[in-house]
Amino acid sequence: MKEFFKMFGAVMAGLFVFSIGSMIVTFLFFIMFVSIFSTTETVSIKSDSILHITLKEPVVDHFRDYDMSIDRYLSATPAFVSLRSAVLAIRKAAEDPKIKGIFIETEGSSSDLTILSELRKELLKFKNSGKFIYAYSEYFGTSDFYLATAADSLFVNPQGGIFFKGLSAQIMFMKGMFDKLGLEPQIIRAGKFKSAVEPFIQDKMSNENREQYSALLSNIWGNMLNEISMSRDISKAGLQKSVNELNTIFPDDVLASGLVDGLLNKEDVISKLRKLSGKDDDENITLVTLSKYISSLGNLEQSNKGDGEVEVLYANGEIVDGKGDIEQIGSESFIEELKRIKNDENVKSVVIRINSPGGSALASENILLEVKELGKKKPVVVSMGRVAASGGYYIAAEADKIVAERYTITGSIGVFGLFISTKKLFNEHLGIYIDTVNTNTYADFLSGYRPLTNYEMGKFQLNVNKIYSTFLTRVSEGRNLRYEYVDSIGQGRVWIAEDALKLGLVDTIGGLSEAIEIAANLAGLNEYKVVTGQSKRSFFDEFFQNILQDVRSFFREELPLEIQSAIDSYKRVKTTNGVYTRLPFDMTIN
Repeated sequence: MKEFFKMFGAVMAGLFVFSIGSMIVTFLFFIMFVSIFSTTETVSIKSDSILHITLKEPVVDHFRDYDMSIDRYLSATPAFVSLRSAVLAIRKAAEDPKIKGIFIETEGSSSDLTILSELRKELLKFKNSGKFIYAYSEYFGTSDFYLATAADSLFVNPQGGIFFKGLSAQIMFMKGMFDKLGLEPQIIRAGKFKSAVEPFIQDKMSNENREQYSALLSNIWGNMLNEISMSRDISKAGLQKSVNELNTIFPDDVLASGLVDGLLNKEDVISKLRKLSGKDDDENITLVTLSKYISSLGNLEQSNKGDGEVEVLYANGEIVDGKGDIEQIGSESFIEELKRIKNDENVKSVVIRINSPGGSALASENILLEVKELGKKKPVVVSMGRVAASGGYYIAAEADKIVAERYTITGSIGVFGLFISTKKLFNEHLGIYIDTVNTNTYADFLSGYRPLTNYEMGKFQLNVNKIYSTFLTRVSEGRNLRYEYVDSIGQGRVWIAEDALKLGLVDTIGGLSEAIEIAANLAGLNEYKVVTGQSKRSFFDEFFQNILQDVRSFFREELPLEIQSAIDSYKRVKTTNGVYTRLPFDMTIN
């Protein structure tokens, strides 16, 4: 027996040593892998270069401290480009003698309309430099075409066209599925437009929801037509006629309607660019991607010699209680950042960039109170991205100034509660019955195994009404508007930015760059450095979070968009036994 224990101990020790050794080897291999793929290439720009904007590297609001996604290491280009860097790079290109002009070549864009709008404004400013902008695609989509109309000359492939057909929006309704599964949603809401719960209790849009959908789409489409009309020198009526008659799909019709300047293949467009660059017919032109040009410029922000810093803090995703994850605004994490900024003497003013449909009412309230505290020490400006609605608007209400992009969706001042009973599912579909013993009358309140009683629904409604009243008060005090007036424009109604401006919900129309300038002016800064703030996670936390995200994305991409939307809606409702300030719907615009 003694020999057995010796042998057993030796084996276990060997296994332990082998395990530790394997871990060390794996760790060293991991470090070597990161070192190899994270080596940055020195980029130098040749004379007579052309800035090549393809949007294959999507332009997004910002990137985190570490871009540790698998794509980052297994591809030659970054996974994305930040909006701020893209804007500053276009400004730099306007005065850079090495850059002769810009070539836009797009085939589909995953960047949202507010980001494309800000890029388009910078491209229009770029024209003041006297340099050219050419645009080409084999087949333009609606958003690509919108961006490309900033060009001096616009070309499409002779076998291509423009998928420019108007805007359409869809909501998926799942009442029938819920009925078949035996899931019973119970709804409490404040605000007649608060229709986030409609997909679970109806099979079509309510009149109120259809009204706000129509208004949003009409405003977005009208603004796009105005901008394209001015750039292409085509009347809005002419554009509408082309769209309504589907004269934007086939190349000959596209050319006849004046939407493009010619039907050329890419090599013909390159020949034109060659002449504009002063090259001979047999000389190659140098196309520099946006990401490589950004890399060549180093630090695009102003030097440390300024009067102070303007910090941009990003609030992206659903608002949730606790820490949250990389796709959420966790109240605890975000409040920590706000406190850090408040105590940082180098930061003289703050821009909070919001891209959020809202979420937890309690988390939104806690964040707002900390924003209010921050505002007592330094100016706070909110920059709204694609959506800053419901809880996303809630956390903006105490800012000194609110800047919204032309295509921002905002408002949705309303509250809802959603509770789902599984009793029918268990009893009638699965044959499962649950019996309960309570110490008090409502000890099993919100257990999920039974529907709420009328008395419990009444209590829940009182809570929803109270939170809605608090929401109205926060907006009333933050925006200096009468409580009754806020209620009249609230009710869960969603607004496009220009309507929100007229109603007093925002202060000006503009992008992130305008918001930064306003924040600097409020702090009295003539020269300043812009810094980016976001929650600091360790290298390994960030790396493995991104691996998990890549795996989820891989499987999601194999599913139709409609199924992805249904899964997202179900995931939210599965965890939504509570009170929320959230956008009334997830709008998919095609």
